[in-house]
Amino acid sequence: MFRAGDAKAEELASGGSLSFFADAQDVRILLDRLNADPEIAFIVPDGPRFPPPDQPMPALPPSGNRPRTTFVIAMLACGSDDYWQRWRAVRPVDRLDDGEHSLWHISAGPLVNSDGSLSGELRPIPDPWSGWSSQQPVCKPNLMPHATIRLNLQTRTAAYTPEERATLRSLNAYWLKGDLLVASDFQWSAASQQPGGSLKTARWVAGLEDWFSRNAVGLHGRGDTQVFWAFPSALRRLKSGMPYYSRYYELDEAIRDAR
Repeated sequence: MFRAGDAKAEELASGGSLSFFADAQDVRILLDRLNADPEIAFIVPDGPRFPPPDQPMPALPPSGNRPRTTFVIAMLACGSDDYWQRWRAVRPVDRLDDGEHSLWHISAGPLVNSDGSLSGELRPIPDPWSGWSSQQPVCKPNLMPHATIRLNLQTRTAAYTPEERATLRSLNAYWLKGDLLVASDFQWSAASQQPGGSLKTARWVAGLEDWFSRNAVGLHGRGDTQVFWAFPSALRRLKSGMPYYSRYYELDEAIRDAR
């Protein structure tokens, strides 16, 4: 029997994204939803970064020196230094900070690690719950996309204070000029090494979209098929006139009409 949910999943199987607005008050709603989902685990750092075995630990900068400030347009780019990082899968987690998160969609299959070399050797991770080390000097795990979902979360709304401008190591260009609400998103890929894996993820995404429809308000640009979901507190900010960034989709009319 082919259900309506399966039809929606077929539409999503090619990969895509689900965009939304959430502020610091709304994020607990999303976190509770993900923590309650037995299909989802979070990929988190397992301890501090460390250098490869054949390289010495770099010297620390002199104490008292102010850290160099980097300005970025969106997310802070992954570093190219020679640090490795150990990772592990966990669930649940007690908080979701702003930034990029990797989620393991357990039902879609095992996690597969890429060594990042030209040969692109793939290594299944025997026990993600116990952890593994990245084989490349990157600031996120080298996981193939067939069983992972990316969450880019931005809940900050306030412009940087003078103190933050003087002390933070990196400043995101979004909040250099003033207050701003930035769209977050989930992203997934159809890539799969497991039969039906992409459809399993698509079914999960269809269920998540249904949950969004019951817990947030959909904002459509005029003539656009793209929808940006707005959680309650974020929607109040938007309706109060807070500037927003939605990747150049114009949502002013939808925000005025939202209930």
